[in-house]
Amino acid sequence: GEGLGLSIVRKIVDRHHGEVRVESEVGKGSRFYVSLPTAPENGSLAP
Repeated sequence: GEGLGLSIVRKIVDRHHGEVRVESEVGKGSRFYVSLPTAPENGSLAP
């Protein structure tokens, strides 16, 4: 790929007030974690 996937994921997750985390081990690879809140911070469903 072009390496744009993670950049796009980060923008989407940021807009939803979540976080992206990565753990890497040499020779084993990387794991990516995406966390999103279960409810909006202000309790509103408006964008």
